[in-house]
Amino acid sequence: MKRLIGSILLVYAITNIYLGFLSPYWGKILENPLWAGGLIAIAMWVPGIIGLIFARKEGISLPVFTRPNRYFFLAPLLILVLMVLAFVLSLPFVEIRDFKGGNLIHLLAILPVAYFFSLTGSMLFALGEELYWRGYFWEKLRRFPPIKSVLIMGALWGIWHWPFVFFLRTHVVGASIHGSIYPGSPVLGSIIYPFYAILLSFPLTYYRLKGKSIMTSAAMHGMISLGVLFVSVIYQSPSSFLLGMTGVTGLVIALLVCLFLKLFSPSTWKKLV
Repeated sequence: MKRLIGSILLVYAITNIYLGFLSPYWGKILENPLWAGGLIAIAMWVPGIIGLIFARKEGISLPVFTRPNRYFFLAPLLILVLMVLAFVLSLPFVEIRDFKGGNLIHLLAILPVAYFFSLTGSMLFALGEELYWRGYFWEKLRRFPPIKSVLIMGALWGIWHWPFVFFLRTHVVGASIHGSIYPGSPVLGSIIYPFYAILLSFPLTYYRLKGKSIMTSAAMHGMISLGVLFVSVIYQSPSSFLLGMTGVTGLVIALLVCLFLKLFSPSTWKKLV
């Protein structure tokens, strides 16, 4: 357990130092979305590299890749459907950018492309986080009651996102994307996100086990990341992030998914662990 705690502290420390270094330049970095995305990808791989190092030292085998089964394809598809549902339900409460010439329709039309990308490129980005949280961290807590382990994992995973919320809180009006999970609302965002991460950890862990590989939860996580990117493009005001897919609406949808899959029931996990 000491090694697990040490790995968490190392993950937190490096992430905070890295994002703290980027913070003063983030507004300028946002002028080039590809550059900003690449720098975020580095942060996403910090826990993955640490997880691989600690797992190797402790002789823990991580099931990273395997032949894709139906859960590998189903997990991100579920998120895609829920993403669209959450977006539609959030429309009365959020402010959408003014997309002229039917660009919003075109934006929605790329959702099938997003699904394909969640199985490929986006999966590789998300794999960094998943190698640690649904990989090394899960294996260390696997002997404990699953629901308790997922709750702990989700809470700590949510807290790990705090430097993203605080250090990258720049809200650049008119930028092609917003630069934070909750631009302009770091305090409220830091309160919401751990609950969001806890609820998402249940289906992520569930499909990681059903898919018998970390790449399955990485594909699901990849679609979640694309959903965050989606709203960062279409939401106009910072308050929309607190009410829309990354806020209250997203929390309700995530909770309904957990209830539908019976992920709060110990019997569900007995079949998997």
